[in-house]
Amino acid sequence: MTKRITFFAIVLTAVFFLQNCGSNIDMLISDLYSKDKRPAAVTALSKTEPAKTFSRVYSVLGSHDDDTANGAIEIMKAWKDKGVVEMIQKAMDETINIKEARNSVRALAAIGGENAEDILISHINDERLEVGFEALNGLGILGSKKSVGEIIKIVSADKINDPRLPIALLALGKIKEPSAVPALEEMLSKDISSYTLKINLINTIFEIEPLRGYEITKAELGTLSSSDPRYIVSVLNLLEKAGQKDCVEKLTALKKDLPGMADRIDKVIEAAKQR
Repeated sequence: MTKRITFFAIVLTAVFFLQNCGSNIDMLISDLYSKDKRPAAVTALSKTEPAKTFSRVYSVLGSHDDDTANGAIEIMKAWKDKGVVEMIQKAMDETINIKEARNSVRALAAIGGENAEDILISHINDERLEVGFEALNGLGILGSKKSVGEIIKIVSADKINDPRLPIALLALGKIKEPSAVPALEEMLSKDISSYTLKINLINTIFEIEPLRGYEITKAELGTLSSSDPRYIVSVLNLLEKAGQKDCVEKLTALKKDLPGMADRIDKVIEAAKQR
């Protein structure tokens, strides 16, 4: 109880000084870098007007300490109804500090809303890769259906080496928009040498349409005897979680081709029989 009273006393004092002495903003900004003082500083700065304090708070997004940057994001989230989305966009497009730009996208995802969503979509192809990564991640967090058309442009055979592809797949898995499945299946039908990419594609389909994901995974059983052992394990892991009785026959046959994995396959068979 004493600690709670002390915390609120600090916050009330900070707010009072902010209202009566603008120079105390410097002190509160400094407190954002202190683990112990940060909660009170976040609360106090959240009550200020962004027109007066935005630039100071924005500079904290460049911190190499994620907890400190998260404090600034919390403040901006509290300002969401005060035009801060547009301020973040302008600052993000002007800064040369990659950390600031990256955390700007995280702030927009935390704030949410249609304007923030549109800005994230417009930065999927940002030449600053970290910004593009965070835009995709943010759209996944927001469950942005309207972004799917742009995201699936990354899901194609000619983008197989695009560093954004794994994050695009994660985003689509979170958004769960069925219209993305044909593009995922089209890419999966290509000659893909990366077992990681193949399993990521199947995982994403599973997230969007579990039944379709299961059918695709079950069909893979016929190819496993000549596959990378890591891919075999990944497929078996999926089937252990989702396999039905109709895959037991194929799994039993697979044991003959992969005697070294018989025990692992038996566990999958047992799980499938229980469903």
